[in-house]
Amino acid sequence: MDLDKEIKKLQGYWRDEVEAAAIYDRLAQEARDEETKELLLEMRDTERRHAQRWEERIRELGGELPLPPSPWKARWLGWLSSLVGQQRVFRQLEAMERQAVASYGVGLDDVVSVRLAGEMLADERQHAIDLRAMTRSEPQGAEAILNRETWHVRGGGAMRELVFGMNDGLVSTLSLVSGVAGAAVSQSVVLLAGVAGLLSGAISMAAGAYISTKSQREVYEAQIAREREELEQDPEEEKAELRTLYRLKGYSVEEAEQLVERISQDRDLMLESLVRDELGLMPESFPNPWLAGMQSGGAFVVGSFIPLIGYLFFSGMTASLVSVGISIAALFVTGVLKTLFTGLSWLRSGLEMVMIGVFATVITYLIGSLFNVSV
Repeated sequence: MDLDKEIKKLQGYWRDEVEAAAIYDRLAQEARDEETKELLLEMRDTERRHAQRWEERIRELGGELPLPPSPWKARWLGWLSSLVGQQRVFRQLEAMERQAVASYGVGLDDVVSVRLAGEMLADERQHAIDLRAMTRSEPQGAEAILNRETWHVRGGGAMRELVFGMNDGLVSTLSLVSGVAGAAVSQSVVLLAGVAGLLSGAISMAAGAYISTKSQREVYEAQIAREREELEQDPEEEKAELRTLYRLKGYSVEEAEQLVERISQDRDLMLESLVRDELGLMPESFPNPWLAGMQSGGAFVVGSFIPLIGYLFFSGMTASLVSVGISIAALFVTGVLKTLFTGLSWLRSGLEMVMIGVFATVITYLIGSLFNVSV
């Protein structure tokens, strides 16, 4: 055995463990919840124990400790986590931990060092699992409520699509007919332009909603398929990840262990728990592409029809004034309805929508008047 080479490898392991401990300690200081902080501090303590054991072995072999690693990596990752969010940093560290696991202990000749590396390997593998779980931990705040309460996703989601679709149709068609009316064309041309805008906008909205919703659903289903495959390939790792997720939710080590042991007895229940708790997905609330398309397109038609009412029953300037008046009232109502999702003041939201509508109407009318086409 080349003793100098062996000591040099152990010194590299010692530096890696010291650096990892510093990183986890810094990230614990930046943690936004106590559960994540507690887990990071446990990981820090584990890395410190590893470093201590490598230090002891280095000295037993007659070696000395090298210079400690620079603290800048820990500081940089701590600053980065506060800037872009800890989940992105956790994702990078997970990849690093998995690379370390793949090479941990490789090339060692000393029997005692090989045994130590084997004992530490399980901890390093668990750290990779913990980091992966932390990147997928339960969303906080409003997003967590939306995931737990399906009425927000089902009824609330449909209502939101209707309100915003109606708002788009209302503003776009009001702007269109105002611009055409400003060009001093006949009432029939204004109506024709309005109907054309209604139909093209509704088709575009419906198609866009269908495609985006279908793509979103396909992504969700692909994630579930991957999770099912991972569960079949390595059920023990998935159990370990689920334990960490429950700990991040506030369960004790014993409670998390009991929960996972019960759940893991049923493979379907295990998959469902991973999908909900790890991925944050609720299959029963996945959006229906056809329904989303019909809702968006239908809401756009309703909103677009409102500015045309004045031109259906009146003529000349009266038609324009009636159209604008009805549209402004409808804009105020849609602004008020938006507060169901935004939480803003109903008066502020309603007046904001009115101002947007008036601004769009005036601008397009003035632009249209520049052309002054007599048809």
